[in-house]
Amino acid sequence: MNPGDAANNVLPASIDALRTQSDTTASAATVLASEEDRINAPTAAAPPARHVAQLGRDYAHGRKLFNAAKFGRHRRSSEEPLYRPLRVYLSDPVASTAVGGVTVISVPYEPLKSGPSGKFLAVVDGDEIWGKRVDLADLDCLSALLDQGHRPSTTDPAFHQQMVYAVCSEVAAVFTGALGRDLSWGSDTGILKLRPHYGEDRNAYYDPESNELRFGYFKAVPEPGPGLLPHGTVFTCLSHDIIAHEMTHAVLDGMRSRFQEPTNTDVLAFHEGFADIVAILLHFGHAGDVKDAIVRSVGKIGADPTIFSLAAQFGGATGANGPLRTALGTDAADSRVYGFSDEPHELGSVLVSAILEALSQVFERRASSIKALIAAYKRPEAPLHPTSVELLAAIAMRTSNQFLALCIRAIDYCPPIDIRFGEYLRALITADHDLVEDDRDGFRHELITAFARRKIFPDDVPDISEESLLWRGPDRVPPRMPGLSFDALQLRPDPGESPSSEEIEREAGALADVVTDPDLLASFGLSSDKRAGLPTIESIRILRRVGPDRQVRFGLVCEVLQQVRVASGDREIEMTGGSTVIMDSAGTIRFVIRKAADRANRVAAVDQFRQSALGAKQSEAYDEGRTWAALHERHR
Repeated sequence: MNPGDAANNVLPASIDALRTQSDTTASAATVLASEEDRINAPTAAAPPARHVAQLGRDYAHGRKLFNAAKFGRHRRSSEEPLYRPLRVYLSDPVASTAVGGVTVISVPYEPLKSGPSGKFLAVVDGDEIWGKRVDLADLDCLSALLDQGHRPSTTDPAFHQQMVYAVCSEVAAVFTGALGRDLSWGSDTGILKLRPHYGEDRNAYYDPESNELRFGYFKAVPEPGPGLLPHGTVFTCLSHDIIAHEMTHAVLDGMRSRFQEPTNTDVLAFHEGFADIVAILLHFGHAGDVKDAIVRSVGKIGADPTIFSLAAQFGGATGANGPLRTALGTDAADSRVYGFSDEPHELGSVLVSAILEALSQVFERRASSIKALIAAYKRPEAPLHPTSVELLAAIAMRTSNQFLALCIRAIDYCPPIDIRFGEYLRALITADHDLVEDDRDGFRHELITAFARRKIFPDDVPDISEESLLWRGPDRVPPRMPGLSFDALQLRPDPGESPSSEEIEREAGALADVVTDPDLLASFGLSSDKRAGLPTIESIRILRRVGPDRQVRFGLVCEVLQQVRVASGDREIEMTGGSTVIMDSAGTIRFVIRKAADRANRVAAVDQFRQSALGAKQSEAYDEGRTWAALHERHR
């Protein structure tokens, strides 16, 4: 990224922290919106929009723009339960006999057809492996309702189906809570299909063309890890970590239209690292797992590699002699720095370890008073008292939940394309500062320190102070957009619910009036060059955040992109430019995080990457729609 490429407007608004998410009624939302207008009102009224954009002449609709309107969500009646409890393996079958190896996930309730199949997830299964017809799991039958679903089993297809549905529902609920809005898929079908027994393959991956999560099964190596049968059958659909990882890929694809287009070494590494972060931090949502880690590490959770490990069964079955990846708590994981490898999983592990180190440091700060009391009364050789374990586990779980929510919310503060690790650091710092002005627990300090220790730096800042890492706005302030103010939006009773296609189209037109204004194109990373295509409105979504004072804040986050033919040496190449635009509830632009297509340094860097062996391989897989299938083939 080059100087001036990343930009945003920062208004002097009060900033709170995200602790929980809650729905609001229509009347409550109106009151909250009025308060938001008062809080976020600029000191001087911004000029009204002058340019009126015309669809097809000035802008186009992105391919995924209307996908959000097709996302299904069950509207629960007052007679229905809040949650559906379902048993799953906490990690995988290897650990299932251990204490805490099986847990219960409480997923948001919805009526289910056989599969299970709901409003936005549907299990699709066949008989390829079983040699007989496979019945689809019926989780609405009386026995399943009374017994927390089907009992955990490696040989029961119904439990396999239940496992993928439950974990995918868990991931969806975590993202929905952190973002304060419904999800959307990369496909216009509105349903993500889950294939627990896709084929005999040492692979599990998200397929964007079919909008499916595909989970393979395979025979273990002759000398597998502990607890595994030589040549035994291993099902990737029974690994909590693998399911959560692949589900995260699908959710990210729905959030950002071209976020996975490989334009530098960081792009796919970021996706792999982010998916690992989600999978690992979900471990902290289960008290038994966290308490075990507290006991093993004698209260120093950052020193316990087990809770920071992924896919132990898969790693052992493929000859890795241990978990597939361990993110923290080992010399190898803790010593890696940015650039030590360009392989996406290995490079992504640097991002993961930075996030988890920051988490462990915040945990130590929050737990210091309890640990002081423990040290005063506990003999050095004595184990931790169960009450001490409970208290420390509660702190670890709360801290992890907040880090996970921050990592997810930061996606809204990333540029729409060509992501780099240093830019994600800026997104994290800005997203947290936007909600929590007083960093009393040191979230931002520890993130900056952990990233710096791994030599992850943005390219366009004078230093790595918190102030310098916040996105900076363009000198020219774009006009306010009354058509995108909160009181102009045609919202559902729950503002976080996906709007109609008609409302999305109206909002896209209001955004285009400003971003396609010839005088403002450059401010949004767009070009007026004759070789440039039409700017495309890729997404417009609600921002809903809840601070520690319980104040609900609303806004919008939008993506606009443009294809441009630019010169690179003696030839032309195709580049993508554009920006992420974030507005407050009054329709005033607060952040414009842009990537211009015609920046000379960026053009040279992207062209060089595409011509490299790694870039050519990744670009070919992306063009064929098999990015994740190809990336995970390394385990074959």
